Amino acid sequence: MRTTYITSVATFGPTTDPKRYIADSTSRRRMSRLIKMGVCAGMESLEKAGLERPDAIVCATGYGFLADSEKFLRAMIETGGEQMPPTPFMQSTFNTIGSHLAIMTQCHGYNMTYAHRADSFPSAMVDALMLIEEGSAEDVLVVAADELTPTLDYVLTRMGERRRGVGLSEGATAFVVSSRESPSALATVGGWGMTDAPSDIPLTDEAYPTAVAERFARAIGGHVDGDFAMGRLKLTLRCG
Repeated sequence: MRTTYITSVATFGPTTDPKRYIADSTSRRRMSRLIKMGVCAGMESLEKAGLERPDAIVCATGYGFLADSEKFLRAMIETGGEQMPPTPFMQSTFNTIGSHLAIMTQCHGYNMTYAHRADSFPSAMVDALMLIEEGSAEDVLVVAADELTPTLDYVLTRMGERRRGVGLSEGATAFVVSSRESPSALATVGGWGMTDAPSDIPLTDEAYPTAVAERFARAIGGHVDGDFAMGRLKLTLRCG
């Protein structure tokens, strides 16, 4: 296996300023909260890695753009399908974050989004590792992002999932995965493989790929060496 490095990690947080990464006020105003979170995390991760343009962009989302989907469906009901606003429809597609990042960085390379709950982030990471191993890319930006809306919270409550301890959250975390050795690399992936672990993870916070990505980021930040499992993917990490 070709040695792979985790060059940078960035998580959208309360102190993240979207104006720093999305300079155009018109574009920023049109973006939903989830797009802003994913784009800012991705751009910050590239900045930390000292990159202006990745060779490929791979995104992960568990449930996609719920707020924009709700806006589009609500408008369809209210207008009877006439005079529909186009923005919520365009921004409700799963690949919106990857598209925005590609336009902003002028990345014309590979661009993929995975959207299947907890398997999304491990699948995105496997894709990035395979791109590097086969020599198709040197630097891959991997972004995991999800949002929690009042509608989803209401549905979970009515289903009784809240009483059972389900605590789905929202956020965005991004990584730069690279084939190039760097003295500032946060971790080295010495090996990886797929296990027979069940992919049907119960509806918990881990059902969000964002939560899985954040756990991965904490492991790297905490200099956790050894095997790290997420879903069917098992990585051998050497941090620091």
